[in-house]
Amino acid sequence: MVLHLALALVFALFVGSSHQKNSTLERSCNPPFTTIGGHCLYIDPLTQGSWSEMRTYCQSQGGDLVILYTAQLFADIVYYIEAQGWPIANYWVGGSDEGHEGIWAWHDGTLMRMGTPLWATGGCDNIQRPDGSTGENCAVMSAIYHLYINDLDCSSTAVHPICEGPSV
Repeated sequence: MVLHLALALVFALFVGSSHQKNSTLERSCNPPFTTIGGHCLYIDPLTQGSWSEMRTYCQSQGGDLVILYTAQLFADIVYYIEAQGWPIANYWVGGSDEGHEGIWAWHDGTLMRMGTPLWATGGCDNIQRPDGSTGENCAVMSAIYHLYINDLDCSSTAVHPICEGPSV
């Protein structure tokens, strides 16, 4: 697990993005959000539901499911979950290919980066991209893949939300 996070952090140093936010900035967040990696996030370890239910839940809190634009944000979230002492579980993030099979995008329409450093290695050929076909259309930080992203059936309900809200 530590090796995976170390690789993600090293990769984050080399990956630039027009959407990248400065993770060193301390932001002021409205409750229930807290600053994690310079973003206002709310990870609810008690609430579970389908992808659409958890997206609605995040919106009711004043945010939306998190978009992982950088490996650094991904690593910051993993560190936060571990620091809380929470058991490894599944967490919904804001990506899916429900609108067009095989075209993975964040809920804001931005295409999701496939492969390293965010996607789990799975399947017989160890691919680092979704392989669930039409039955698995939503992105999850997966417990069985050490919190790397995997595709999962959107109606799965044993999944917690990671919400992102605006800074104040």
